[in-house]
This record gives sequence, structure tokens and C-alpha cells, in this order.
Amino acid sequence: MANTGEPCEKSINPLQDGARFNELLQAIVNELDEIVYVSDIKTYDLLFLNKYGKKLFNINHVSGRKCYEALQGRDSPCPYCTNKHLVCDSFYVWEWTNPITSRHYILKDKLIEWNDRLVRFEIAMDITEKENLSCETRRKLEIERTLVECVRTLGQEEDFSKAVEMVLANLGAFHKADRAYIFEAVELADGSMGFGNTYEWCALGVTSQKENLQNVPVAFMGAWTACFERNENVIITDIESIREERPLEYGLLKPQGIRSLICVPLALKGAVTGFIGVDNPLSNRDDFSLLESLAFFVTNEQSKRNMACRLQKLSFCDTLTGLNNRNSYMHALAQMAGAPPESLGVVFADLNGLKKVNDEQGHAAGDAFLNGIGAIFRRHFRKEDVFRIGGDEFVALCRAIPEEKFLAKVARFQADADIGYPGALALGAVWSQGNIKIMDMVRRADALMYEHKRLCRERKRN
Repeated sequence: MANTGEPCEKSINPLQDGARFNELLQAIVNELDEIVYVSDIKTYDLLFLNKYGKKLFNINHVSGRKCYEALQGRDSPCPYCTNKHLVCDSFYVWEWTNPITSRHYILKDKLIEWNDRLVRFEIAMDITEKENLSCETRRKLEIERTLVECVRTLGQEEDFSKAVEMVLANLGAFHKADRAYIFEAVELADGSMGFGNTYEWCALGVTSQKENLQNVPVAFMGAWTACFERNENVIITDIESIREERPLEYGLLKPQGIRSLICVPLALKGAVTGFIGVDNPLSNRDDFSLLESLAFFVTNEQSKRNMACRLQKLSFCDTLTGLNNRNSYMHALAQMAGAPPESLGVVFADLNGLKKVNDEQGHAAGDAFLNGIGAIFRRHFRKEDVFRIGGDEFVALCRAIPEEKFLAKVARFQADADIGYPGALALGAVWSQGNIKIMDMVRRADALMYEHKRLCRERKRN
């Protein structure tokens, strides 16, 4: 029931006289492009609706109509009715989206006297376009804010993995998604290309799928690859729509609880390197601008990361043999000095006769000699354990290996080298367990190698 307050003073209300009000309505209110109506605050009877309102709500006569029924499509008074707030000397201003017209209005309500009784008087101005523009502006500002935060994170956070996780959290929040993720292209065991889920963010209560989505063959997402190669996004609004046409893809996605998704390609120099996406987005479902912008910045960071990895690899790799170089060797020694393994085997090897090969057959032959020995090392030791530390010196560091296995490995290596390059290797090998002192072991292996080299020279003289 309305709070009517004190009766309005007729001297300050120009619409006190019903006849005069009707006359003014005919002349002025019916020409307005806003909705104007009058209703009884007690019975909710619709007493007047201007020409614009009648046309909009398809009403010919107001007699016998309730305001909530005619203007709101309800069968009972509106729970949000503002009658209780109305007074005579000022307007109550509020906003509402009308369920019949689906338009957004700013509403100005007050009490007026109509035929000696207080009634509700309302003017409704359509501000839908303005509201849409305002929403669009707010959305763009939110995208800009989120993007700036993500770019700042990618640029300032030293740990790339941590930075990406923070970016995905912002992306997931923007779309109100269950998951946000990055997949990167990988080479599968059979040499074909696939994708692996390298980074993932999950909303509270959502189960991670990262471990289940490694080395996914392209066959499971062939349609995606075709889209990505055309630089197009993958958008699935209803997972059931692909059930019959793309059963492999459906079988991959459905068990993850995916109902819808948006994915944007990652590409470097025209080649697809992966994709970034969200599952079950509830917000901004038709807006891919943040995903597309992040794809650009993520691929840019990927490029820098890959370049840094290549530079590190070059600084740790012997360009001739492809083995680890002296920089890598010193790094490995420092690591083991700080965190010694339970057991360690060290092999020091020196090539006999490399200078003679270079002098008599040329450096190309010398390079072939070094490459051949490097290949034998790779056959018997893990590539990451072998180092070329000088012109003709090689080292193998075998961590966490039993003594019997280590000595057998060294023996097989020596025998293989003697078949391909008889007498070419001078070798020193030591093994230790517990209380590993890496530098002491290196010096002992080096000394044994020089002793073996001396014996080789003596045998040649004799």
C-alpha cells in the first residue's frame, strides 16, 4: 500500500483538476515519445496511458486494465513497485528493463491528484541504446584492464610458468569459465604432431584435466587444426552439436564435463604452435578480443622463451659433436656439488692421435674422428651425461648408478671404441657411493686417464 503522506496542496500542483489534466494530456503528453501513464495506488487500475504507450504495448483502451498486467505482463502487483516511495513534491527516479518491450528505461514517478484522489504518475524514457553503450564501454574497460594486467604479468614475472598461470586465472575470471588453458604442439612417438596441455587454471570445485590431455593426436581434433591453419577460432556453443559429425572429438571433450568452449590459435611465423581457450564460459561468450589479444602476447613470450632456450642450448652444446660442452659440464659439477647424488660414476676419456689425424689427413678427418667417438659415447651413455670439455677430451657423469652396472657400461664402451678406432681412447673411470666429493672423483678419473695414456704410448714404443 502506498505511503501517501500529507494531501497535496492544490496551490502548488498544476494538475489538480482532472478536466484540465486531460486537456493538457491531449495537447502535450500524447505527443511525447516517452511512456506516460497514471494508475490508482490502491487498486492498481490503469487510469491513463498516452498514445505512444498504447502503441508500444498494443493497448486500445485502458478501462478495466491493471497497470501491472498491461505494462509488466504480470498477474499480480509488481514486487518492485515504487508506490511506497512516492510523494507529491518530487520525483522518485529509478531504472528498469521492461519484460514486455525488452527495453531499458529510466523512470520518474510521483503522486498527483486525479479527480480528488492521489494517483501514481510515471514518465518512462527509453535509454536502451545509452545503456548498451555504457555496458559496452564498461566491457571494453574491463578487457583493457585485464589485458594490461596480463601483459604486465608476462613482462615482469621471471618465472614464465607462474606468469602464464596468473594470466589464465584472469582469463578464466573474465569469461566466468570452468577452465582456462594453453595447449602447445608436440611431436608424438610415431613422428606425427599432436597437442599437450602445458598450462591450466581451474575454477573452484572444477577437476583438473591437464594430466589426461598430454600427447593428444591431431586425429582427435582435426577440425580444430583446419580452423587454426586458416587463423580461425574454434567455437562450440553446444557439445551435443558435434556428437554425430565428430565422434572422436566428442568422446574427448564430453568426459571432461565440457558443454561449450572457445579456443584461439597460437602461431609463430605462420605455423600453428598451439591454442589458448576456456571451457564452459558464462560471461562474454561472444567476445573473443581478450583471448585473441592474449594469444598474441603469449606467442610473443613463447618466441622469446624459445629463443632463450636456443641460446642456452647453444651455450651448453658442442656444435661439432652435438654433445654437452664445457659450460654444461661446469654447470653439472656445480649442481652435484650442491646436491650430491647417492652414487656416481665418472669417466674421463682422451683421444690418442687426434693431432696426427689433423696434420696428416686434414681437419675434416679430425672432425669426423671426434664425431665418431661422440656417436659411440651416445650409444652407451645418456646424451645428457656426456660432455666434450676440450679439443680431444670427453667426460661422462653417471648419476645414481650401481657400481657393477657402471663398470659393465664402461667396459662395453671401451670395447666398442676399440673396434671402430683401435687404441684411440685413453680412459679413466671411478665410482663412489655415499658422501660424494665430486671434484675429488674428477681428479682421480683424470689421473687414471693420463696413466692409461702413458701405458698406450709405451706399448706403441715397444
